[in-house]
Amino acid sequence: MIRTLWALGLPLLGACPSWSVTGARGELRFLDPDFHAGPWPFHTGGAALRGTEICPAGWFATADDQGETELSACLNLTAAGGLLPSAGACWILGGDGALAAAVGPSCPAGVADDRFTFEAVEASALSLRWYFEYADIAEQVNRGDDLSITSLDGEPLPVSSLRPPAGASPLLVEGGWAELAIALYDGEAPVAWSTAQHPLSVEGAADLRGPDQHVVTVKAGASAGAVALEGVALAPARWEQVPADRAAAVRILGLRSEGVPFAVHGAVTDQDGAPIFGALLEWSVRSEAPVSLIQREDPSQEGFQPGKVSLDLSCIAPVLEATPREAVFLARLGQRSDQVTVGWIQPASTPEEVARWVSPEHCPQGCGCSSAGPWPPAALLLLPLLLARRRTPPTRAVSSPPARSSP
Repeated sequence: MIRTLWALGLPLLGACPSWSVTGARGELRFLDPDFHAGPWPFHTGGAALRGTEICPAGWFATADDQGETELSACLNLTAAGGLLPSAGACWILGGDGALAAAVGPSCPAGVADDRFTFEAVEASALSLRWYFEYADIAEQVNRGDDLSITSLDGEPLPVSSLRPPAGASPLLVEGGWAELAIALYDGEAPVAWSTAQHPLSVEGAADLRGPDQHVVTVKAGASAGAVALEGVALAPARWEQVPADRAAAVRILGLRSEGVPFAVHGAVTDQDGAPIFGALLEWSVRSEAPVSLIQREDPSQEGFQPGKVSLDLSCIAPVLEATPREAVFLARLGQRSDQVTVGWIQPASTPEEVARWVSPEHCPQGCGCSSAGPWPPAALLLLPLLLARRRTPPTRAVSSPPARSSP
């Protein structure tokens, strides 16, 4: 079955880091690189582990999303309730507390007062669990929440292929790489903590990576493992490793927001439909345009994103008239495979842009048929628009595809 899903343009995506905290009035935000609620930005009024130290490293107007004007010198900060002073410009959350930020006379025009509140929760009420971004988004979509996010083909997203069953450990394929995010929960609500006070400790073949320090990179190996929160008496989050031949199906999934896809992901499942993470899929792309496949399965590469691919469209010369383009993704794992046809509209450029365009040095000559390459990280922003899906039975390999763009 093929579904046509045309849209214009290419997305440029961005989001606040998980250590950004925004006030109740939406006027101010502060950054604390050690204060985390898992992968989410902390929302004022949210919960944090009792005893957490909060140390703002920079204050900004919420509208200043690029962080161009730091406001610490012009704000008057007043703590109340269980937010107790600590060393330097830090506070300890000994109980429910609040931090008022009042604008001083030297602040830039347009900056307004704001207030930050924190709920303190005991460690005994919490659990340390894996967080699965696609699955959480899928559940919100399937519930019909007020989100402009849908699956690429308009069908409900298969949550079961994105998250293990409740209480089950994630399955990680031997010999592969995977990234799994950790979050602290009170029931189903995320809870913030300080990674400086309580860093994650890893048992098994895994690393912590990224400034967030809540993402666990599981290395190739043949053992199970676990992640714990140092200094907090909580059961660790565990994973299991399975042989690659346990994979029973491959499916290319993706999400789009307001008609624009922002992620393409290869989901691998076993015969029971449980997801298997870290499988090294063989990806290929075919297109009449000079299109290259971006694949970063090696954690030593900048922009490491296991299981995700996108297209480098930077080698396509500008055109004077809007031009439709197509490419075909094929994901293969042994005899299991899936195929997706991708389409996008290349916008028209001005005659001046056409005249001064020079092909980048990394671009291939002639046809753009290509596998992974060391393309610049900026190309990751060029996620194509999904035109159609053609699926093949998981028990047969797919022959060469017919010749015919989320983080």
